[in-house]
Amino acid sequence: MQKMPAYADVINTESEAHASSLAQNDAKASYILKNPNDDVVVSGMSGRFPESSNVREFSRNLFEGIDMITEDDRRWQPEENSNQYLLLEFAVLITSPFRIWIRLYGLPHRSGKIPNLSNFDASFFSVSPRQAHAMDPQLRLLLEVSYEAIFDAGLHPNVLKRKACWCLRRRPSFAMDTACSSAFMAFHTAYRAIADGEIDAAIVAGSNLTLKPQSSLQFHSLSMLSEDGRCKAFDSRANGYVRSEAVTAVFLQKRRDASRIYAEVVFAGANTDGFKGEGITFPSGEVQKELLVEVYQRAGVDPKDVSYVEAHGTGTKAGDPQELNAIADIFCQNRSEPLLIGSVKSNMGHSEPASGSSSHAT
Repeated sequence: MQKMPAYADVINTESEAHASSLAQNDAKASYILKNPNDDVVVSGMSGRFPESSNVREFSRNLFEGIDMITEDDRRWQPEENSNQYLLLEFAVLITSPFRIWIRLYGLPHRSGKIPNLSNFDASFFSVSPRQAHAMDPQLRLLLEVSYEAIFDAGLHPNVLKRKACWCLRRRPSFAMDTACSSAFMAFHTAYRAIADGEIDAAIVAGSNLTLKPQSSLQFHSLSMLSEDGRCKAFDSRANGYVRSEAVTAVFLQKRRDASRIYAEVVFAGANTDGFKGEGITFPSGEVQKELLVEVYQRAGVDPKDVSYVEAHGTGTKAGDPQELNAIADIFCQNRSEPLLIGSVKSNMGHSEPASGSSSHAT
């Protein structure tokens, strides 16, 4: 399922300067960077993904076509005789007791799971053992991947024993929740803050863990999940998505300060499709096209020069056709070379609020 706001960014791995062309394309874009040394770049990254303990392992699994979705009991027992999950579902569907067993038994058991969730070096982050046990596992993982992303950028991370405390001393540190676009919107916000000169660098992180079945039961009751536990992105057999876990972080900074450069962020944009009769969970292809046109015009990039599009691609009947038609209309007009389109969700599932950062990690 794709939820608005829609989001798009243009990342140039060739790291070319586009400042002058951007200014010509839109005089109103006063925040566009004029000095190539002020370009925003991705200089560090880290992450935990299904069956992948780091970005390199995740990338290798993608290139080798590994199915990172598994069926096991690492998160909850799939057996129907568990009173714990019967009561849990009863709280969700208390007005319809008969549906308890149907929903519980029909829940797909395949999902993407991060390995070794219990591993955490508490003393390294100055966290007491008691506090470590009480912490949300997502926070523990965010501390780790944020530290690693900054280290990967070539910076000395001794001051990062507690990420949040360090950030709050100097600059804003906050959480964003825009459903499946959360990590994208965090990236967009960080990019704009650096481009506007408000900050010099940013940690952009996204997280999603499926520790308990409540949300899965609710999504299943809405017929959003694939019955066979597979995201069949842009496939005629698509029947919903499979939930997945991911915790990732990227480090953004200005080119002049970067020790290494994975990619240049040429531009980032976002919009929303507002109210419509189908509801907020149904995407608008027309609004997505408007966003793509705006982003590529401001970036000074011809869509025909793009060779690959990493799509949202959840494998849903509602979202995929809208997205694919928008991509075709913008990127494939009068095109001489084929356009490759992909989605990491086919391999790892849909990490929901962290899905944007999972796509960036590729």
